[in-house]
Amino acid sequence: MEKYDLQSMGLISLFEKITQAHAKRLFTDKRGQLVFIVEEGQAGKAIGKGGMNIQRLQKLFKKRIKVVEFSTDPKEFVKNYIAPLEVESITVKEDKMTLTSQETKVKGMLIGREKQNLKELNMVVQKFFKIEVLVE
Repeated sequence: MEKYDLQSMGLISLFEKITQAHAKRLFTDKRGQLVFIVEEGQAGKAIGKGGMNIQRLQKLFKKRIKVVEFSTDPKEFVKNYIAPLEVESITVKEDKMTLTSQETKVKGMLIGREKQNLKELNMVVQKFFKIEVLVE
């Protein structure tokens, strides 16, 4: 279980109060945006009509916010995390998940400069699943 400091607990509490959605996890990505992992089926509630909740929270926190819906299926979770990017296929063999895309731009965005995006994706996925994500 992750330990949160008082600031993180305050952010989660305010997020839940405004959105009425339960936040499973909170972390800051390498771009400095706050990433809230919410329970299955609660992403729409968290985002709000027309993104209203997210806009309100971004003004309050003075940071960009990303909401990711959790799924017990690792493939679905990764799809939710990388959205709006889409890949042709996601295959899982043993403890490796491979994202396949023919588009160079999508591959580039998934991997990132010096593999930063891929490292971050793996770090997040490994908080919930014992699986390594690869990009082809």
